[in-house]
Amino acid sequence: MPAMPGLTNFPGGFAAGLTVRGVPILQTNPGNFFWVYSGTILERATGEVAGSDSNRGTFQRPFATLAGALAQCTPGKGDVIIIKPGHQETITSATQLLISCSDVAIVGLGAGLDRPQFTLSTAATATIGITGSNISIQNCQFVANFLNITSLFTFQAAVFTASISGNTMTVTAVSSGTIYPGDLLTSSLTGFTPNTAVIAQISGPTGGVGVYIVSGPNTQSVASGTINDPANFFAMDNCEVRDTSSVLNFLSIATFGTTNNLADGFTLTNNRILLAATSGAINLFTPTLTMDRVRIEGNYYASPTTNAGAMIPLSSGKVLTNVSIQNNQFNLANAAGTATGIIITTNSSTNSGIYNLNTSFALPSTALLITASSGFMYGQNWHTHTPDKTPQYLPTQAA
Repeated sequence: MPAMPGLTNFPGGFAAGLTVRGVPILQTNPGNFFWVYSGTILERATGEVAGSDSNRGTFQRPFATLAGALAQCTPGKGDVIIIKPGHQETITSATQLLISCSDVAIVGLGAGLDRPQFTLSTAATATIGITGSNISIQNCQFVANFLNITSLFTFQAAVFTASISGNTMTVTAVSSGTIYPGDLLTSSLTGFTPNTAVIAQISGPTGGVGVYIVSGPNTQSVASGTINDPANFFAMDNCEVRDTSSVLNFLSIATFGTTNNLADGFTLTNNRILLAATSGAINLFTPTLTMDRVRIEGNYYASPTTNAGAMIPLSSGKVLTNVSIQNNQFNLANAAGTATGIIITTNSSTNSGIYNLNTSFALPSTALLITASSGFMYGQNWHTHTPDKTPQYLPTQAA
């Protein structure tokens, strides 16, 4: 049957796949697609109704909140949540929006101010919690609308002692964090099956000691020992983060726990981060744990604070390994960095990775971009401390 007039037909398909404005168009996607929309512009003629978390999550009957869609996702399946243009949500606490279901892609549609917007308000502790692994967020807006919001994203990994018999996991002690359905687990215990996911909790206090149902073969047998619940491989791409004003602002884009390597693969690519606080410690992200395979690439980051601290301050004894910080623009026009650096501060010489093709701006008093003897490798980078002057190539890390 010939194609209908006005329709585009691709009978041969796309061998390498196809994306349209960032949305993957797949013929054999293993997961489900869920739609989210809170706006009021509806196509009544096609049967579209207002968003509600009691809807089915289809295009014409979308969920009203991202949390409503996440509740329907299956960990490890590769579900995709598509948020329509004009969608808006306000996050007012640390518990309202928790992304715990692993292997989920969140894709915002629209351009400019019509992209989905999440506004953090009401309390400095308002945040988006990340406990799942392999989470990606694309083409969304995140806005601070309260004084000194601690962090846009808070990564909440857990470490606990448990045994597994079949599909039943018995947790006898929790060292740190909270266990949530949807999380992927890791462990070096004999018999543990990789990519085991928490399906449900059936007894005990929420997220603590108790009995859980997990995925995987029902023959799994794991003696009691340490199991980790990481928040690995989070990625934010092509999003915008901004403050409402100099006193309605974020202090950090991401904060973490303290157990090493439970937030590996943290990735920020092609984002615009426009911060407005004029004083205080303002960070891109705050590594309080050792992290591997971090990627900070293609971003524009602007912060007018006069604080002398670095935008990525590593906690004492923590390191970044196999890091890639490339092709970024760091506009720190008022930064008066100390001798320890304005981009990264570290007290370790065992960091590894590359700082390459970045352009930075700061005051003349800035001494270093990154703490000396850090272990990072340097490529071609440019820096200036004078307005209206072209940045100069840096042969070394000194600014």
